[in-house]
Amino acid sequence: KLYFGENDELVAEFTKADQNAFAVSTEPVAPKNAELPDAEIEVEPFQAAWNNMQDSHEFFGIVRKYKLTRTQALRLAPEGRSKQVDLETFRAVMDACAAQQVPVMVFTGNTGCIQIHTGNITKIVNMDQWFNVLDPEFNLHLRVDAVASVWHVVKPSTDGDVNSLELFDADGEMIVQIFGKRKPGVPELDTWRTVLSDAIAR
Repeated sequence: KLYFGENDELVAEFTKADQNAFAVSTEPVAPKNAELPDAEIEVEPFQAAWNNMQDSHEFFGIVRKYKLTRTQALRLAPEGRSKQVDLETFRAVMDACAAQQVPVMVFTGNTGCIQIHTGNITKIVNMDQWFNVLDPEFNLHLRVDAVASVWHVVKPSTDGDVNSLELFDADGEMIVQIFGKRKPGVPELDTWRTVLSDAIAR
C-alpha cells in the first residue's frame, strides 16, 4: 500500500489543460506456454547450469533456456537445491522473523511490475483465510487457501548460497518469495538461514 501525503502542488504542476478522455491501446498478455513433459527436458544440462550459477538472478534465464515452468524447475532441481515444504513452514518462518527481528526481502508481483519490501516485519495477524502483515510501512495480505505449494529453494552465487521460501498457486504462478535481507557482495544472513532451517526441521 502507498500512503500519499500532500501532493496538491505536484498535481497542479503536471495537470494537463485538456482533460478530455483519450484512447488507451493495450496489447493482450501472451498465453503461458504449456508445461513440457519431464521426459522432454534436458535435465542434466539444466541441473549443471543451476549448480554453476554465479548470481541467483541467472535462474530466470536458465528456466527459459531449458523451457521449464517455474514449479517444474523446482521438481527437477539438482539434489539439495529445492524441497517442497508445507504452509506451516511459511508461517513458522514469518513468525520467527517477526519475533527475532530478522530482516527479510519480500517479493510479489505480476506481469507488469514487482513490489519489494526490505526490512523487518513486526505485526502478524491471522484472520480466517488471510495471513496478514500489518506494519506502518509494509502490508501483506495473503490468501492462504490460494497457496498450492511452498518450496525451499537454494541458488548458488559468488557470495554463497541464497535461500528463499517461494509460494505458488494452483496454476504454478508465483505468489510471493521471501529471502533474508542481503545485498550483492554480502553473504546471506546467518540468522535467516537458522530461522529457515529451524522451521523446516520442526
